[in-house]
Amino acid sequence: MACCDTMNPTIQVNPALRAVRFGNAVTAALIGSWDKNNGMFGNGDCLLVDVRHRVFALSDASERSPQASRRLLQAIAAGMCTAPWPECLHSAWCSQPYVQKATFVGIQLQMNPRPEAVVFSGGDSTLLIFDGRTGKILYRNPVNMHFVGRMSAAPSPVRVPLTPESRILLASDGLTDVLDRNDDGHPPQFLRSMNHPQSWLAWLLDEVRRLRHEAFLHDDIAVINIDPFALKDINPCDGILLGGTTASEEKTFVHTALPNQWFSIDRAACTGYLKTMGLITIPLPE
Repeated sequence: MACCDTMNPTIQVNPALRAVRFGNAVTAALIGSWDKNNGMFGNGDCLLVDVRHRVFALSDASERSPQASRRLLQAIAAGMCTAPWPECLHSAWCSQPYVQKATFVGIQLQMNPRPEAVVFSGGDSTLLIFDGRTGKILYRNPVNMHFVGRMSAAPSPVRVPLTPESRILLASDGLTDVLDRNDDGHPPQFLRSMNHPQSWLAWLLDEVRRLRHEAFLHDDIAVINIDPFALKDINPCDGILLGGTTASEEKTFVHTALPNQWFSIDRAACTGYLKTMGLITIPLPE
């Protein structure tokens, strides 16, 4: 197949882990909650990674309307083709119906004239800016009730300066469930591990398996890990949306045998893995 012969090494996906990485700059993953095996619930967590616009966002919707998060992030992604950030965010936020409430945390990275993250947050999802060497938290977004679909306008932005040691974590509340149950690495050890993309993801998956063995119930987990200063090494590439899936889509993912290895996103698309993962691409403009 021709599309499989055109490899894009910039973006790689691991179908079994439901993970995606953009070189050493960005790693993101989605882990379903304990109850996804029965096929009764969708996954309301959704991730947006748009390297071209340096916009990264996460939304967490309810199990009643799991696709509300995807609709929001899709609207933001589509808006970035015609309007600058944050106008596209405000437009998508205002158009979200009341019955499709969701959390939102998102950033745009601005490197000139000085490096900073422009942060927007509403709800109980988490955004941390921390020192990757020590795990010291430099900024944490406040939890509030400013949900998309509940409030008519997006919250005011917060500007956070960045240094070469700065790393950024966006996560849904499912990660908080897991870290709160861990006695050893909450949170500095886990945050320090995020300097090594494969290490933190392996640690998180091992911890989830351990807690499930203990019959601990956790919510869906969505995570984006960003090294802002490594983005300069990433070639222009498509954006991605991952998650915000229906109960039927979650059941298909859970009951499909997927390979636990990394593929270029082109090859994964040709084999149908992206659809099974609940991942769609946002093409670069022609």
